[in-house]
Amino acid sequence: MDETGVSLRPYHVRTWAPRGHTPTLQYSFNWKNLSIIGGITLRSIYFRTFPGSIRSREVILFLGDLFRHLKGNVILVWDRLPVHRSHKVQEFLRRYPRVTSEYLPPYAPDLNPMEYVWGIFKKNGMANFCPEYVSGLSRQARKELSRIRRRKTIIASCWVQSKLPM
Repeated sequence: MDETGVSLRPYHVRTWAPRGHTPTLQYSFNWKNLSIIGGITLRSIYFRTFPGSIRSREVILFLGDLFRHLKGNVILVWDRLPVHRSHKVQEFLRRYPRVTSEYLPPYAPDLNPMEYVWGIFKKNGMANFCPEYVSGLSRQARKELSRIRRRKTIIASCWVQSKLPM
């Protein structure tokens, strides 16, 4: 499980244009952002978007939805973000005996398969996208993450790159 954020400012990547016509991106400078929390299994990714930043309440809402979808025992592997270790989240997890929490080592994003999902998401799906409003940003983010969810080879490659045991 991991979180990321996107804003109305586009994620710039190289692109093609006719010779002599430098491509330009028109966007309104705005600090509004969208936070996305997501989890990955061997077969799929799960995600939920929230305006603003991720706090204990948003983590609990996501975990509640996630546990309704996943049957059987769950090993929850996440980084050491303070919100993951908050009292509210830990209290919520105590209600689910089938869930075991494991933490990644500090400063080890390369071990987290969701980091690879976020990289694909930002460099391919959200590249050079310039929405005017957060609603357009949210719609595009959900569309691109749903596209990644349908591509089982991408999900498998994120696990292989992370070198976590499957």
